[in-house]
Amino acid sequence: MDTHVVTIMQHFNAQMDQIDWYSGWYQKHAWKLKTLYMSLRIPALVLGTMIPTMIVIQSVSGKNTVITVFTVVASMLVAILTTLDSFFRWGETYVEDKTAELALYSILRKYAAERVKFEADPQKQGVEEAKALLDALRAEFEAVVSGTTRAFAQRARMAAEDRKQLISSASEKAISKMVDETVQKK
Repeated sequence: MDTHVVTIMQHFNAQMDQIDWYSGWYQKHAWKLKTLYMSLRIPALVLGTMIPTMIVIQSVSGKNTVITVFTVVASMLVAILTTLDSFFRWGETYVEDKTAELALYSILRKYAAERVKFEADPQKQGVEEAKALLDALRAEFEAVVSGTTRAFAQRARMAAEDRKQLISSASEKAISKMVDETVQKK
């Protein structure tokens, strides 16, 4: 086999190892995000379905009981849990990372088969074919990774906008409260 082809195939194998490492990273990261997402969503769903029942029990009894306190606490927990999920978007990030992981594993399978074909008849393959194979592998890898990077940047922009809205909303409430207190004092 030509020494140029051998060198290109060494780069090809190094790129395959890098893709394998990235796919493992995406797999671990996706699993962590799924665990976090489910640990927030399941309690929110359970508490969210219990709240209407507790309100009915409270309205039938007609008095402030432990159910009233539990209803308020459950409502606050549901609000906090769903706000955390919508702010950090762990569910969306999980889907993106899982998609990237599967895409990278698909690339590995595809190019492992291409490598076998290439190595089966090394006399037939030339430098241009080896270079084209390496370039195609790198292009597909970069497309997958850049897609998750774009999604991360988009989530960061959305979080920054949400933060601005939360701050301005809190400022408006504080100003409104101060005005109301000033008016009440007069």
